[in-house]
Amino acid sequence: MFQVKAPPKPSPPRPNPIVSVGMEVGGYGDVLVGEKARFKVFLKNAGKTVARISFPTSQRFELQISRKGTVVWTWSNSRVFTQAISEVEIKPGKKLEFEATWDQTDNNGSPVGPGVYTAKGTVTAMEKWLRLSVDTDFAVVGRKSKPR
Repeated sequence: MFQVKAPPKPSPPRPNPIVSVGMEVGGYGDVLVGEKARFKVFLKNAGKTVARISFPTSQRFELQISRKGTVVWTWSNSRVFTQAISEVEIKPGKKLEFEATWDQTDNNGSPVGPGVYTAKGTVTAMEKWLRLSVDTDFAVVGRKSKPR
């Protein structure tokens, strides 16, 4: 005799706080040749409840710098991350910030030249709805000439 079980009831949906991702480029967006470019990638909880975010490793974000559609530098290149699941909480109205510095070299350590670049910051959360990315363009410009 077969016994038919009713399918399990789905869990009630977890309320998703309103979480947004953003990025800031140090200074006013342009970076002088040879200077370090500073970036902040952040998650902001604009909801009314605590946002709980899980990460599959100790890596919390990724930052890639590209020029004309080709990636020239990746923040995680040559870094090692712990393989351990962890959870972070963001209280309502608060930000979770990640910082990275780019020394204007490519992934092989060779200097890159002036031009327009795109920085792409991505949160590496386990939750698919939180794998958010943000892109911003910035310029690497030559040094101003000294007045005579």
